[in-house]
Amino acid sequence: MLVLALKNVLRRKGIAGLALLGVGLGSALIIVLLSLSGGLNRNLDQTVSALAGKLVVSPKDALFGGIFFGSGTPLPPGDLATVRGTAGVQGAYGRVSAALHLPDLPDLLLPLTGYSPEEIRATANTPFAMVVQGHAPANDREIIIGQRLFETLSFIGDKLAVGGTYPFLLPDGDTIDLRVTGVFQTRDEIANTCVAGFISLARLFAAMPSNDYSSLSVSVARPDLVLPVEQAVLGELEGNGPGVQVVAPENLLNPLEASTKAVDRLLLAIALVCALGCTLFISIIMSITVLERMREFAVLKAVGWRGRHVTMLVLTESLFLSLAGTAMGLVLGLSTALMAGHYLKLGTVAPDWPQMARIALLAILVGTVGGLFPARRANRAAPAVIFRQG
Repeated sequence: MLVLALKNVLRRKGIAGLALLGVGLGSALIIVLLSLSGGLNRNLDQTVSALAGKLVVSPKDALFGGIFFGSGTPLPPGDLATVRGTAGVQGAYGRVSAALHLPDLPDLLLPLTGYSPEEIRATANTPFAMVVQGHAPANDREIIIGQRLFETLSFIGDKLAVGGTYPFLLPDGDTIDLRVTGVFQTRDEIANTCVAGFISLARLFAAMPSNDYSSLSVSVARPDLVLPVEQAVLGELEGNGPGVQVVAPENLLNPLEASTKAVDRLLLAIALVCALGCTLFISIIMSITVLERMREFAVLKAVGWRGRHVTMLVLTESLFLSLAGTAMGLVLGLSTALMAGHYLKLGTVAPDWPQMARIALLAILVGTVGGLFPARRANRAAPAVIFRQG
């Protein structure tokens, strides 16, 4: 029966091709969707891990807690000294945020974060220590670009090449030439979408007085001390100059985490719809071929085949098509996911082998189930009726 089923599949190349295409594309789409979901979750997990045990002190009128863009009333240097003296604080450093504008692309905003030489020397988690291409800036006329921002600029065609020098607009309308010395990649996806440079350069673009800061980056001795230190810092700085806010960047990502879970559910729903579509596709294709072969099934029954044998024949053909389509879909899906991550910079993560095995089993099951209805129709082939109809 296996040999006969395989010959029947090979004999009907057009029908077999359509079935392979349906199962293959369905399997490939499921793999791509899982790759996108895995990439989103990986980036979010890395960012949450990198921000654990961190606090940001920023002006009360700063947007988004001061962790995305510099805004609001600058913080005086006395605030930094006060925060450093707070119990539970392991380290605190001032940062300045600004926006970079290219003269020929005034609508393109590149967020710039300025780091102090003290922080660069004392810590190993600044972009200056995580350059993956080129080298770190040596002076305040050099910058490095986050990997995610660099990929985005490359994709849209407005690429700032490593080693190139480009003019940028100052707040007073003049321009200043900055050299791109490298590309950095940290575990913090927020930082990876920014430009990094020395704090003196950021003050120039932010038009900020010397020694003032856009925000303070605070490291806590232990993650469980984040809340007590947050409250202590607020108490120390209350009534001391401009109003401040203290936020844990990890907590600000909670809405993003909820959105990511919603996207995961949406992608899972799409994958289930794909599986259902493949089932219907196989069922339609096999039904067409069963209708064309009713005389063949009648002859088989006339020479002694039982109904269950005809049913098994059709199901075996459906299984062969599912196996071949699944193999094609796995190769196509993995290739698409890898190319999307490499060329489109989508941050996809290819499914691991257990996931691939589950996808393969699902595709095979879908294809086989799709052959159940046609197999039942083939089982009902009555030799006397069919021969009488001619």
